[in-house]
Amino acid sequence: MVQPVRHLIEIFGSRLFSSKATTLPWPATSFIPVAGPYGDLFSCVDLPAAIYQAGGEGALDVRGENMDDLAAAYIHKVRMAAILGDYSQLLSPVRSLKIVNSDGTVHSLGDGIENECIFTTLNLFLSDSGRWGLVTDEDRLSLATSMPLRLASSVAPGRLLEVRDFGALISLALISGKPPGLMSPGLLQYVLNGKKLEALTSSFVSAWHPTLYHIAREMQAVGATGSLAPFQGEIISTLGVQVLLFSLRLMLLELSNRLDCHLSLRDERQHDALVSQFVHTGILGPELHNHPETDAFANGVELPCSTGFSFGQLARSYPGGTEFYLAEAWTSFIPNAAALDPFLVVTAPSATKLAPHFGTTANDLEPEVLFTGFLQRSGNPCDPAAFLDAQVHIHPDVTTQLPNIDSPSFRPRMLCWAATGIHFVLPNDSNYSNNPVHSAAHMRQGTISFRSCMRVVRVPMLKLVELHQAAGSDTFQDEVDSWLPLQILNAIGKVSML
Repeated sequence: MVQPVRHLIEIFGSRLFSSKATTLPWPATSFIPVAGPYGDLFSCVDLPAAIYQAGGEGALDVRGENMDDLAAAYIHKVRMAAILGDYSQLLSPVRSLKIVNSDGTVHSLGDGIENECIFTTLNLFLSDSGRWGLVTDEDRLSLATSMPLRLASSVAPGRLLEVRDFGALISLALISGKPPGLMSPGLLQYVLNGKKLEALTSSFVSAWHPTLYHIAREMQAVGATGSLAPFQGEIISTLGVQVLLFSLRLMLLELSNRLDCHLSLRDERQHDALVSQFVHTGILGPELHNHPETDAFANGVELPCSTGFSFGQLARSYPGGTEFYLAEAWTSFIPNAAALDPFLVVTAPSATKLAPHFGTTANDLEPEVLFTGFLQRSGNPCDPAAFLDAQVHIHPDVTTQLPNIDSPSFRPRMLCWAATGIHFVLPNDSNYSNNPVHSAAHMRQGTISFRSCMRVVRVPMLKLVELHQAAGSDTFQDEVDSWLPLQILNAIGKVSML
């Protein structure tokens, strides 16, 4: 049994909840997770490498002239795997994803390119949320179905393949360490556990959907003979027309001066079913359970391999099961600059090396302070006209993120999207550019070299000096803050190694 909680008063939105000694209508023992066989992988230092070693076979080679071409080639590989029912090639330990020039020479490759390719491919679905995602509780996305359940037999085979691709890309993103945007962890908890509604346990719902959880507990406390009038708004908005009619019957009774009457239209079993349906529909949506599109999506998320490995088995192997695996995956998301502290290394030339180039100005530069300070602040510090002009050159996937620019997570997330390292360089640094003829011009223009394949960012010190001389000490940081976002946003999706 779920242990009763202490009496609490909490405010969620406009409703005042009085938490009573009651439970949701399913006991803690109603769902017993099935453990997978890969628990030892989670003790490995490099978890993705261990997963590829355990799950894949053969070799994967994907090429494109730019990131969009690479993503198109990658989704083709995902589709072939879906048709075969075998994703082992995508999980091969021998993987090569490359940006190649028109003459066939390699422009960029490496882990950073692979991660960006997976994210770009997944974003083809996430950015078209009206077609693939259904907004549910907490503004999270569940799977959108193309046909109601009663007409589900008419779903086109092509749609089922696309939905399977969507599920597979979510799992590939999780393996690479990226939670899939606004997709609902509840949807994944459901499909990773055999599409069992019981997997949406009381503890899971309370953690991910606290408002829904508290409303459901209040509804449960009313009992089969109590009035549902206080919950009409939530029931109607969540469960739709059928419950609307149910609620209207209640309203007619109460309008007949029977406000305190007991509703005799439901018994305990029906009341429990109503509360359960309220929770499940709030998290998953109204048409998902037993739908063929859900089956296809779940098959993609499972990521079955001919080697016997599957992503589903991996997630079920995590200590505590999928509930804890998903919590770990989502808490790895970057909420603010502090989340980068353990991973961000900012190096700059010593004052001795700076002095011959920049004289006494070098003493005021402090690159690490400038950069970490930039990441800790939020908002749009750019000149409005310059920012508007720059948006023409920014990748469309990045443009969709701009409404979040005031969030404390925006700057560190965009930086990590572009690369995962920072390095300030002197004018004669040979690592800044592969093209020595144009290197000096790029530095004078203040172009940052983002080498996402090596997770390194090289920032020209010459630009910092130029900004310092133009602004002076008082507004130097502001000028740096105005310059950096455009460099970072413009680099994403373009593989900007010079």
